[in-house]
Amino acid sequence: MIDNKICNMLQHKDQNGLSVIIDEYGGLLAYIAKNHGITDEKDIEECLSDILFTIWKRFDKFDCSRSSFKTWIVLLGKGCMVDFIRKNKKHRKLISIEQVNEAELKYTIEEDSFKIADMIDLLPPPDDDIFYRKFILGESIKEIAEVLHLTTENIYKRVARGKNRLSHLINKEEV
Repeated sequence: MIDNKICNMLQHKDQNGLSVIIDEYGGLLAYIAKNHGITDEKDIEECLSDILFTIWKRFDKFDCSRSSFKTWIVLLGKGCMVDFIRKNKKHRKLISIEQVNEAELKYTIEEDSFKIADMIDLLPPPDDDIFYRKFILGESIKEIAEVLHLTTENIYKRVARGKNRLSHLINKEEV
C-alpha cells in the first residue's frame, strides 16, 4: 500500500516521495550499505543520497509487473553502493602498520566481490537478476520464481546455464 503511495508521488514528481522512501526504506538501505563495507556514517548518508537521486532519475524505468518497488530500490541501491565504493576507493585513507593484515584481507574480499558482481552483470536478463537474488540476496528458487513470474524448473535451468557461462568467463579471464 505504501509502495503505491510512493510510486504515485514519484510519478507526479513530488519530492516528498523521497522523504517517504527514507522513512520506509532508509533503515534497510543503510543496513545493506553497512554490509557492503560502508561503515562511516557520513559515507552512508552520501550513499543514500546517491541512491535517492538515482531513484528520482530512473523512476520512469520502474515496471511494477517485473518486481515490487521494494525489490527495485534494493537492487538499484546495491548498484549505487558498488559505484560509491568504486568511486571512493581512490580516496582511501592511509592505514597504520598494525592494520595492514586486516586491511589487506578486507581489500581482497572487496575486490573479489567486485569481480563477482561484474561477472553477474555480464549475464543476460533475467539471468543476471536471478543470480543476484540467489547468490547475493540469498533468496530461494521459489521466491525468485514468484517475483519473476517464471517456473521453478526454469529458474533451475537458468542457474545451471548461468553457472556454465560464468565458468567459461572465469576460465577465459584466467588465460
